[in-house]
Amino acid sequence: MKLSLIFMLSFLISGLTGSLVLEISSYKTMENVLREEVEHHLISLTQSKVQVVDSFLENQKKILKIMSDIDSVEEALEKDSPLPKPPIEETINELNELIEANPFFYEIFILDENGIVVVSTNEDFVGENRFSDEYFIGAKNTSGAYIKDAYYSETTGGKFIAVSAPVFDDETKEFLGVIVIRISIDELMQLMIDTKGLGETEEIILVNREGFFLTPSRFLRGENKGVLTQKIDNENVENCLSMEEKSMHGSHDVIAPFLDYRGEEVVSTHERLKNMDWCLLVELEEKEAIDTPLKSFLTIQIIVSLVFIIIFSLIGFVIGIFFDKKYLARNKITQEVKQKKIANFLSKIKIRYFFLFGLIFAIGYFFLITSFFQGWQNAKFFDAIPDLIFFIIAFVVLGYAFKFKNKARRFLVWGAGLLCVTRLIEVPIQEYQVIVGTLGLIYWLPPFFLTFFGFLLVLSAFKEVVK
Repeated sequence: MKLSLIFMLSFLISGLTGSLVLEISSYKTMENVLREEVEHHLISLTQSKVQVVDSFLENQKKILKIMSDIDSVEEALEKDSPLPKPPIEETINELNELIEANPFFYEIFILDENGIVVVSTNEDFVGENRFSDEYFIGAKNTSGAYIKDAYYSETTGGKFIAVSAPVFDDETKEFLGVIVIRISIDELMQLMIDTKGLGETEEIILVNREGFFLTPSRFLRGENKGVLTQKIDNENVENCLSMEEKSMHGSHDVIAPFLDYRGEEVVSTHERLKNMDWCLLVELEEKEAIDTPLKSFLTIQIIVSLVFIIIFSLIGFVIGIFFDKKYLARNKITQEVKQKKIANFLSKIKIRYFFLFGLIFAIGYFFLITSFFQGWQNAKFFDAIPDLIFFIIAFVVLGYAFKFKNKARRFLVWGAGLLCVTRLIEVPIQEYQVIVGTLGLIYWLPPFFLTFFGFLLVLSAFKEVVK
């Protein structure tokens, strides 16, 4: 065998080994970098959206607290005032002006101390008893404003939150009643549905204490798109609404991939709101966040590695040619004698020893590759075993080739050698595929063609034997 070929094969094997180790370490580093970037993005987005929703709810409380101190509201509830009460129409006009100034205010009404509606921008509502309603009880038991959780109103057919505040007598501080604003949750929807800057599969979700959508889903169909009808029951919501987090406020680390309400694998984070027992979730599909960028990175890395291996092998070939001219020209006869001695020695080795060596090498190679990819954690990694069995068979054929002479031996050595090399190349490619998903043809074409040429050479060897 010429030195040029020996050098080229040595450089090729060195390049393949170095590239494989570098690609594995680079892949893991890139994956960690991507996960850190995604985590930072999700947490930042969650914090900013929570601030928006918290500010919105806080503003409604402030507006209602100011309204509860308006003289006309207090006068409408006073029973024994020596001064004449202003006409109800005057109070209603003031409330209607507030609704016109705030388009998401659906209705404003005033309840007396017994929960009876005495004034309302909706005349049909006057006289109804709301003593047992949550917005009356909640406001009566607090000195500030109270927000009733989002609900579906059977009387109006709309979806609302109700903000209420107690009304007290300025002088005696006696409880007079409650003022309530019904606010359409459409405004919350407007705060959440802006998808500018979001990924294709990224979603911001606001859920109530029971886990129901308060804002429309990006992916559900239908008129409601899940609002107050679709419940989310997964790890993200459970962690956010758990008893341990009742008093906690702040972003949480990104949760490891899990299945969302659509059955898609996502990474996510969450944060609890200050003013309500609600949770804001930000979810992004694992495929978009990690897998797709990693595939692109891996494709570029493999192309660069292939170019490097080819150039590196050519350098070895050129160096080998230099030594061929300088050394083999003088020692051609001696070299041929050495090659014959080596071939004769290999031909005398029993086939079972080639089988034993191939088996030990295949087992060691399997352990080495799977340890790089943490293969014992995934049963799919054992799909590489058939390739290694094929390697053992090809290696036995390679050993058997030395029992032939001339062309048959050369064809069989090269053919079986190529089949051994392709199996060893395909094993790490398959392990990559288990991690990142289906790979493109660019990864499979080189081993495919090498396998094809290997079989052609083996068939050519048998043809020579038949002759």
